[in-house]
Amino acid sequence: MIDMLPVSIVGLDCYINSLLTVVNWKLGEYHMSFWDSWCFRYVPSVSLGESVEYPMSYVLSNLLYYYNYVFENLEDVDNEKVLLKIIEILDCNMPVVVCIDMYFCNWTENYKKDHAEHIVVINGYKNSKFSIIDTMPVQTGIEIEFSELHDGIIWAKKVDFHINSFEYITVEKFLKYTMVRIENNKEFKQFEKFVSEISTEKLSKDLQCKGYIWSIPILNNLRRLYGNRKQFLLILEKVESSQATGKFLVEKVRTIYQEVIKQWGVIVNLLYKYRTVGKIGENNDIKERFERLLLLERTVYAEIGDLLSKNDTEGIKETKTLLNKIIFRNNFQSHFSGNEDFEYFSELPQELVVGGKTINFEFIENQNNCISCSGQQQVIDNFQVIKLHFIGYSIWGNQIGNVKLTFSDCENIFELRLSDWCLGENFCEKILWKGKYIKKNENGEVCHAYIYDAELVLPSNKNLTKITLPENDKMLLFCVYAERELTTNSLGKN
Repeated sequence: MIDMLPVSIVGLDCYINSLLTVVNWKLGEYHMSFWDSWCFRYVPSVSLGESVEYPMSYVLSNLLYYYNYVFENLEDVDNEKVLLKIIEILDCNMPVVVCIDMYFCNWTENYKKDHAEHIVVINGYKNSKFSIIDTMPVQTGIEIEFSELHDGIIWAKKVDFHINSFEYITVEKFLKYTMVRIENNKEFKQFEKFVSEISTEKLSKDLQCKGYIWSIPILNNLRRLYGNRKQFLLILEKVESSQATGKFLVEKVRTIYQEVIKQWGVIVNLLYKYRTVGKIGENNDIKERFERLLLLERTVYAEIGDLLSKNDTEGIKETKTLLNKIIFRNNFQSHFSGNEDFEYFSELPQELVVGGKTINFEFIENQNNCISCSGQQQVIDNFQVIKLHFIGYSIWGNQIGNVKLTFSDCENIFELRLSDWCLGENFCEKILWKGKYIKKNENGEVCHAYIYDAELVLPSNKNLTKITLPENDKMLLFCVYAERELTTNSLGKN
């Protein structure tokens, strides 16, 4: 069996993720596939959801240009001969990408129920069983009988990649290319047109579309747009930034751009919840959120332009910080030590890294060991805080709640977003720990669990005096830390 790690990138389909899994195994990278991320395309269609789309052809063309993507269709009128070709390729230590009718996929809910196409990677064959890597959702160690793959296979491809020789690419070059493309394609104008068309009636009609949740255009296409914003940061952090100017740009752009991703995540999350409950909430503010998001993206675009125009490292500062723990009383028992549905496979950490500092992680089993948010308040010393770190996770899906912060001269409401414990970060939180849990069912499925750091950046030059947690008991916190700035030393030009 070929040892491979599945790649599953938000916003991409199972075909592209399968290709990225292979190129990552072969070359150890895939980030240049996202060269055309952070885009917006609006082409009026029969529905709102079908009018916005991030074409997968962008990623495929970049795979071809940067990684010399080549493939060979394994075709034959006899499926058995196709499977024998697959075994020959596996014997040569090469995986195969295949499309299967999900009716024959024994690891999915569609098995023996519904027909739909699904694309996976085959990475081994032994004892008349093929080994499968699924990227959506991520699953490894799957086995399918020769006979079931024979009946369910739709097509198969032998794929390969080689790094193309291309010019030296810097952060500056990537950012300038992105800004010129956005301007030339008038993408903000397209975004503005889309926002002007949004209404509760149109959204309701789109969300009532029949089919699986992942096949509904408004959800699928907006999730793709959310995903390509995350992909923008993936490539930003991978292109060359060894020089001081490049490192400065990466850090500054990452900081200002993360709020864009968070806002997209909130909108997509709300729409998925509206679909699940069967209606849009009476107090929905999706249109207003999109209006604010459009303004935010334009503002970030302008800020990046300003950064590029300076073209030096003047003003780079080295900041020393201190963490203060904000004490809230534990009132809930976390299931991270296991419950009637799960048992833990990975040991919980003893330490976590928060704000660049190592903190002790205290988890006492069989008693209240975390905070279920219910509007608890905590008065703190009157000092300036640059960030608040909310360490924890949410249950029953991704959760959103309002944190009330009282300063010496005013009160502000901040939206805190916390991702589900086993879904991975959706709101640009930092992942502090990732572990494995095993479901107590006949299949013994493995799922991943996460502890996140949801950061809130606070206004400068204000002294914080009190924190009021959200009124949302599905948001669970292990601890809250305030990050304070101690000293600032300017560095000279590089």
